Amino acid sequence: MGGVYRLLLTFTTPPKEKYCLCVDPRPLFFKINSLVNSFIQKKPALVAQQVLLRRETHSFLAHDSWLDCSDLCSVPSPPPHNQLEQDPSRFMGRIAPEMISTVIDVVSASTTIPQLKKTSITAALESALSNHGP
Repeated sequence: MGGVYRLLLTFTTPPKEKYCLCVDPRPLFFKINSLVNSFIQKKPALVAQQVLLRRETHSFLAHDSWLDCSDLCSVPSPPPHNQLEQDPSRFMGRIAPEMISTVIDVVSASTTIPQLKKTSITAALESALSNHGP
């Protein structure tokens, strides 16, 4: 957990490649966006679930970006493991340990993610954080 992948998302219109943070082994992801969209900007509860990822800390990003922790997604087709097996360069890197802690806090306070998934996500990210070391 904590890995960022470039995945083909077929549920978007049109389908497109997006950077996604893996937050659960099922696998479940949060999307990384260039900007916070206008719908989210009008909803304070959703704005609170956006995490700024700085380019200077995450060299795989082309610019500062936003992790949307309000919208948990799975990637049904093509499955992420198939995409990664066919193209290992889809693994972009890992988010910084301090950002994993921030994501855990944001997920714990989330109003959009069901409690059972929040528990699973925070446990997976805490495990990733403890395995990362100092």
